[in-house]
Amino acid sequence: PLRLHFIQMHTNLQHKSILDLGCGGGILTEALSHFSAKVSGLDQSTEVLAVAKAHAIDTGLTHPPTYIAATAEHL
Repeated sequence: PLRLHFIQMHTNLQHKSILDLGCGGGILTEALSHFSAKVSGLDQSTEVLAVAKAHAIDTGLTHPPTYIAATAEHL
């Protein structure tokens, strides 16, 4: 919540394309998806991305984030 609040204070999230680098389990990525329909999370760990994807499905998000298994350099 603290990171999301900081981001909201400094930018308008509506109708933005958002990339969360090093998203891990997707906690911030998922929170950001409530404000913008186009959110992607990038992490090199396929294991944590699997958890993030499963959680997004379980919560029934209208616009779930897209998760990408890669490094920032590769992207």
